[in-house]
Amino acid sequence: MSIDISKSHSMESFWKTTPGVKSSKLDFGKIFLSLLIFITVAGFELNYPLVYLFWGRWNAPLGIEAITSFPIALVGLCTFHYAVAVRSFRSVFLLFSLFVLWVIMGGLFVHSTSLNQLKNPVVLLCITSGSFFLFSRYWDDIIPILPFLFFVVFLFYAGFMLSRYLQGDFQYSLTGTSGVYLHRINVGGVLPTEAATASIYPLGYMLYNLRVGSWRIFSALGAFLTVSFIIYTGSKGAVVCFLFLLVTYILLSRRRYSGSKASVFLGLVMFAGPVILFIDYLIPVLFLTGESVRGFLSGSDSRVEIYSLLLSLIEQEPVWGVGIGQFFNKYYTNVAHHNCLGIAAELGVPAVVFFTLTVAAALYFLLPKPIKIQHTYQYDGCIAHAKIFCEMCFYVVLYIQLRGFFHDTWSLKETYFFMGAGLGLLQWIRSYRRHNTLPIKRSSPISTISLRGKCFIPRRRSSFARAR
Repeated sequence: MSIDISKSHSMESFWKTTPGVKSSKLDFGKIFLSLLIFITVAGFELNYPLVYLFWGRWNAPLGIEAITSFPIALVGLCTFHYAVAVRSFRSVFLLFSLFVLWVIMGGLFVHSTSLNQLKNPVVLLCITSGSFFLFSRYWDDIIPILPFLFFVVFLFYAGFMLSRYLQGDFQYSLTGTSGVYLHRINVGGVLPTEAATASIYPLGYMLYNLRVGSWRIFSALGAFLTVSFIIYTGSKGAVVCFLFLLVTYILLSRRRYSGSKASVFLGLVMFAGPVILFIDYLIPVLFLTGESVRGFLSGSDSRVEIYSLLLSLIEQEPVWGVGIGQFFNKYYTNVAHHNCLGIAAELGVPAVVFFTLTVAAALYFLLPKPIKIQHTYQYDGCIAHAKIFCEMCFYVVLYIQLRGFFHDTWSLKETYFFMGAGLGLLQWIRSYRRHNTLPIKRSSPISTISLRGKCFIPRRRSSFARAR
């Protein structure tokens, strides 16, 4: 069975104030919503390269994402009560709130932390609730422009990195042991580990566009370039996490999608192609990963010193930690390189418990589930696109958390944007189900069902529908 969702929406419907009625008057509400999401996502992706270009790695007075994420954080602050009121996902926001509350209490009453640092976890919570509100209430307005938005952001990010590379703003670093060496590339001031981590978001954008049938060839090409770039950076943790993510995707999706020839071909192009093309990079990465594991177990790896210091700080201050941001400022010249140990050392053991439970609960809700053919809503274009976007959010959040075992990733704002968006879409789907519950007749052939219909949520069913 194949379901066509490639033309379920068009830009024509986006500029109409009423479905099916053409109007020369622009819908400024939808335009504002489009700009809000575009500014937010573009700010996340362009933060690293633009900050490093204008101010350097450590001298930026204010990050780009601090400005561009302020609008959606303000939306989340004003609509936080809505997120908490939704019973289905209340546990995620309550656990996240406990984490933020614990950080604020420790910063104010124990460490005298500046308000500038204490605002960071509050902003993360507000971004999550703001994204949840927008995607749970306005998905039918967001869906027409989402593929265009993702393409523009991807082109900005890829164009900037390529331009810096062509201008010679890159450096090679040689790393290796036991006669095996690897060239790692640093483009535009972005370190290989950071570039490989941030590349998961453009990859998610391209995979979403590919799944919804938006410019399939360009989407596949963008995904191919992103996977190639992740391997080319030579980041051991990023490559290992990506391979783990790919295996997870195969295991979760093998019973839910038909293996058409086009899907198999595009999958080979996007994932097998970069592996074959950059096999000379991939083999040393995997070999050096094994050497790093053996060095870590024997105590000779550089991370052993970092983790030992983190554990000693946890023993000294197990409840409130040493203060947010103090590990880098006072105790070491580098970041923690581990989410759980870093949070426990700086914010306390209760904080890492709240944080871990928050992420685990969000991943549990976002976990892709088999699609059952029972009701008409499962053939609507909006529902299909929402499920695809939720799946993309799951893999993006999972990848970032896996990277948290090797790098400091818990403060990346875009992670919480997609976590809130995925949960918001699940709430949107549940709301849609409550208003569209007419089952398909068994005599209706499945092949005649299409996803090209209008996307809307009726407030109430008509008297004719109730009579049926």
